[in-house]
Formats: sequence, structure tokens, C-alpha cells
Amino acid sequence: MNEEELDGPIPKDTIARILQLESFGEETRISAESVGILQKYMELFVREAVLRSIENREQKQSNIEALKKAPAKANPDQLQTFQHSFNGIELTHEDLEEISGLLLLDMS
Repeated sequence: MNEEELDGPIPKDTIARILQLESFGEETRISAESVGILQKYMELFVREAVLRSIENREQKQSNIEALKKAPAKANPDQLQTFQHSFNGIELTHEDLEEISGLLLLDMS
């Protein structure tokens, strides 16, 4: 693999292999330009997913702060659940699951 093929979050070889595995018919050819365009789209998709997940997590964090300021309204179990879900800045599959529906609609 050369440096150009490794450019981006998903290597061009990986994209080409995925497209080869999909049954488009034996007559179908996929150009290098098409793979490059798809790579750029997938990079945009990944970046958007990460940004939306971070934004969603920050919104949850602000909700936690609001619950702490108004403890009379807060359910103690709910507050504890929120607090346990923020043990760092690591995004998990759950963060991605929360934003995936709207992201897929927006990106299609």
C-alpha cells in the first residue's frame, strides 16, 4: 500500500474490497476515481458521526449539571445513571447508536 491508499479513516483498498464483495454483476467495473469519491464521503460520514456524538454527549453533560442544580426535581437513580456514563471523553457504540438514525437520514 502506498501513502495515497492509506489516506483517510478508511483505506482505499478496504473500500475497493468491500465493493468487490458486493454483487454488482460481473460486467460492473469500479474506477479508482469512484473509490476515491466514496473514500471522501466515508471520511465525511465518520467525522460527522464523531462530531454529533460529542455534541450529544455534551448535551447530556449539561443535563446532568441542570439536575445537580435542581436536586428536588431530579430522580436520584437518574442522576446516578447519568454520572456513571461520563467516566472520560471516550465515545462508545452507545454514543453512536443514539445519533445514527438521524445521521443516516441526513447523509442519504
